[in-house]
Amino acid sequence: MKFKTFRGLVIAGVVVVGAGGIYLATRGGSKKKPQPAPLTSQSPQPSLTPQPTSTPAPTPSDPAAGPGEPLRFMDEAILNRVAQGISGDKAKDAVPKQPWKVNLYKDAGQPAVNRLKVDLDGDDKWDEKWTFETPGEREGIKRQVAPADDDKYTVEYRLQGGRWRRPGDEAAVAATPTPTAAPSTPVEPSPAPTAALPAGATPLREVDTALLAAASRPIGTDKIKDAIAGHAWKVNLYQDAGSPITNRAKVDLDRDDKWDEKWTFKSDGSIEREVAPADDENYTQRFLKQGNGWVVKP
Repeated sequence: MKFKTFRGLVIAGVVVVGAGGIYLATRGGSKKKPQPAPLTSQSPQPSLTPQPTSTPAPTPSDPAAGPGEPLRFMDEAILNRVAQGISGDKAKDAVPKQPWKVNLYKDAGQPAVNRLKVDLDGDDKWDEKWTFETPGEREGIKRQVAPADDDKYTVEYRLQGGRWRRPGDEAAVAATPTPTAAPSTPVEPSPAPTAALPAGATPLREVDTALLAAASRPIGTDKIKDAIAGHAWKVNLYQDAGSPITNRAKVDLDRDDKWDEKWTFKSDGSIEREVAPADDENYTQRFLKQGNGWVVKP
């Protein structure tokens, strides 16, 4: 290799290395780590300080919803039948056409039914015995049960507050604390609103309100005679086959064994009342119940 050529290569290498060193020194000296842009707003951070929570006020307890068992459909049917009374000292199968059988008893000197027996499965063995603390009344009835269907009554209940309660339930109900309501500013009570009577309607009578109340409860059979005893008028209730509730009624206003009125409870909730003005069972007037009154059916 010629000396001139060798010298040229050396000079070129020195120039390249020097230029590269200057470039790197320039870039490295001015290079800085990027700084995050300042935040213009910050999201609120959760506070570590416990915040007070509001405790809901206790709801007053309903003793009837506490210890004990609710009345069965059978119980309601039996009690409704007991309320009608019996003419003699005993009524066998007093609520007929049921899978269970009940016999009612009115012992000598008693003013009303004072005990009864229930056969739940029709095997001629009494599964339950009821004893009335006050004859004919619902409250305080003692119900003795033979769980093995062997006439050995080892379980006992008392009817109190609309529920069957076993010994000890009464203490549990009594021990339930009743919350004290916080004092408040007395408010002048507003008069209860009176339902407006439809135009041209006649208001409900005593017999109407009593009949409507009786018909709202299951009767447990296809017919109840004199369902609201102790009045100058007589009412029979009917629950025809296939109907889940009372669907007909008859009213004898003067107990002369002639029906003065026939009522029909329809499936759409409407109630029609047919009247025999001459007390001859010739029903020439018809009314529909609307609100608290009767309107003439067109």
